[in-house]
Parts: sequence; structure tokens; C-alpha cells
Amino acid sequence: MFERPEKSLVNLVDKLFAAASSGLMSGGQFKHRTPKGKPSKTALFELFTGDFKGKVASWRNASARKGTPLNQLHRTDELIAIFSANDAKLFDSQKPIVPARKKADFLEFAQFLNDNFANDKNKLVLGLNAYRASLVTAYTENKVRNGGGLEAGITGRDFDISGSNTSGTPNKDFGASVLMYARYLAATRRHQMVVELRNKLTHLFHLLGLNGEREKLGQLAEKSSAVLKDNASRAEVLIDDLGWAIHLQGRTDEAEENIKAALVMLESEAPTNLEGKVRNFRARSKANRHLAFLAENLNLRSFYLDKCREAFEQVQTEKSAIELYNVGIRCDEAQLYHAQAYLSARDLGVQAEGELPDNDIAARKIADKALTIVNRAIEIFEDIGDLERQVKALVLVERLYRATGQRVKAVDAGALREEALAKSGIDGGLGSIALQKPITV
Repeated sequence: MFERPEKSLVNLVDKLFAAASSGLMSGGQFKHRTPKGKPSKTALFELFTGDFKGKVASWRNASARKGTPLNQLHRTDELIAIFSANDAKLFDSQKPIVPARKKADFLEFAQFLNDNFANDKNKLVLGLNAYRASLVTAYTENKVRNGGGLEAGITGRDFDISGSNTSGTPNKDFGASVLMYARYLAATRRHQMVVELRNKLTHLFHLLGLNGEREKLGQLAEKSSAVLKDNASRAEVLIDDLGWAIHLQGRTDEAEENIKAALVMLESEAPTNLEGKVRNFRARSKANRHLAFLAENLNLRSFYLDKCREAFEQVQTEKSAIELYNVGIRCDEAQLYHAQAYLSARDLGVQAEGELPDNDIAARKIADKALTIVNRAIEIFEDIGDLERQVKALVLVERLYRATGQRVKAVDAGALREEALAKSGIDGGLGSIALQKPITV
């Protein structure tokens, strides 16, 4: 069973299509019009493939008696793609929603809505995504009820484990919605809100693997922080959104350049209040830690790791900083330990898989030292209640135990990792990111 969309959602869809059909003009006439020259939603719908008018009508009136959750999901996904202007879905080479020959007309339609109905667009996309989530649940329950089992319900031809269908994923839809809202805020010169939105969501984007979206959000926040003359926020954006996120997309030289620019900015600042000082030195610590991962040789890596340590030790010299910002400062220390251990595992070539030869005494000493260091990180993460990063460190511990042939200890580490993951509340998607690719930020 599944519910038809709420009337308010349907009304908003109809309102935006009607607004575009009556608002887009060409040579003094309605661009999408009836033979008699009146504005026509039907003519506007011809921008899209298939019987789009019929699709919208089916979506509007859908119920369990008139369709399936999967069909309704496909129609909802098309609407999300249209109103979030998701190019990857709209102009897909295999199953385009908008034919290539009509791309210019669609972009005019999208720009018209963005210029005149940005708030309504944002509200609509958020509402469509919420409705989509209910359809995913209904689809899975339907599969289970019909004997497919839970796994069949979420991993069949049209779905993967994240509950996404062949036209996209919930993560991507979420990212597109946030970016649309951030662009609206930037366009209306609400620069402080852009920066605050980025500050709240950048780490979540990282966890969700939305590196491209994180970069785009960072571009907006970097411009807004420049307008606000907020160098602290601007440096943080350069380190993370326009630094590490760019590195994860394969553009390491560009990432390194941005992180170094952030360091210059931070080192030229001289904050006088305690909060500003702590923020400055913590950002320096992270920037140097990132650069250590990108360093081309061991000497340069050691240099950056030393700078990383110097930065958070500088903060620790002030007693009041320890009292007020203890969790963040200790987290930086643990992050350094994890980075040192992970880089050692990477040097040995066992950070992802593989075992060390029994007779390679030197390599085993390095692995043992890495285990000691990363276990210090785990103790701190556990003590400050940072379960997400504790999971990350336990992944590395498990990997090092397997690399050194300590299978019983590896199993124990895996059990602890699963327990921490369960306590953290991180869902399966975030868990898989943590387990497949240990993160460093």
C-alpha cells in the first residue's frame, strides 16, 4: 500500500508548471501556448520525453489500486530531477527526461523558476524527497509481503542497498536540494546563511560521499565568506570543501594549492579572543594533516605532521582553552595519531588488503608501532564519545591485525567496530563508507 501525494505538494507542482507556461514569452506571445495563443501547460510538457502530461496525471491521482510504489517512485524521481535541475538525470544518454534538442528550452524554464519561484522550488523538492522516502518503504514492504524477502525488496533490478532506483540515489537528491537552497541564499545575498549552511552540512556531505556537491557548496560559501570578510570560514572551506573534497575527486594538485592558500591566510591572522585562537590553530592542524597525506616524500610528510602537532599543542598551552574546547582539541590529537598509523599502513601497502611476510621483521615492527599509535587514537575517540571516528580507527586496527596474521585479534576488532557502528546511529550507507575507505577528516 502507498499513499498518493499530499494535496499541497500536487498544488505546488501545478502552480510552478502553470507559472512557467504563462510567464515564458517569445516575441510578445506565450512561448508554450494553445493554437489560440493562450498559455498551455500541455505545450510546456512537450519539453519532456514520453507522455509527460499522462505521467503527471498518474502521479497526482496515484493510489495502491491504480499503480505500484515503484512506478510512482519513478514518476516522483522525474519531478525531483526537473525541479532540482539535476543535469545527470535530465540529460542522461540512455534514458533522458529532456531530449537533447530541447535542452536550451528546459534551461530557460529552469532559470525562470529559479529567478521567480526559488522558495517554492526549494519547498517542493524537499517535499518530493520526503514523499519519495515513503514510497521506498512501501516498495520494500510490498516485496517482503509477496515473498521476496527483505533483501529482494531492496536489492532487485530497480533498487540498490541504499534504497535508490536506477535514476539516482537519495544522497544525490539530498545534495541537489541543499545546493539549490544554497544558490537561492547566495542569489538573495544572504551570505551569512550560506556560510552557516555550509558549516552545518559539510561534514555530512563528506560522510555521504557527496564530494562534488561538497565542492559546489564550498564554492558558494567561499564567495560568501569573502563578502563577509570572514577569513576563518574562508580558510576552512579551502581546507575541506575546496581542498580534501577536490583531492578525493582526483585533483590533488588543485587541492594542495587551496590548502596551502588557507594556511597562509590562517598564519596571517592574529585573533585576540580565545574562540578565534582555538579555531585558527585547529584549522592549521587539520590543514597540515591533510598536506601530510598529499606529501610526495617522507621528509615533507614528517614536516607537515610536526606542524600539525605544533598547532594543537599551541592551543593546549592555554588552560582556559582546555576547559572550554577540550573535546575538539583532543579530537585533533587523536586524528593525528590515526593519520600517522594510516600512513604507515599505506607505506607497507596493507591499508586496504594484504598480509606482511613472516620474515619481514622491519615491516612488522612498523605495523606494531602503527597499532600502538592508532589504539591511542581509539582511546581518545571513545573517551570523548566520537563514535564515528572510533569506527574509522577500528577499521584500521582490524586491517593491521589481519596484515600481521593476528586473525583472532582482527575478529575482536571487527566486533568492536560493529558495536561502535551500531551505537553511533550511522546508517548502512555511512557505515559502508567508513568500512570501505577510512576517512581522514
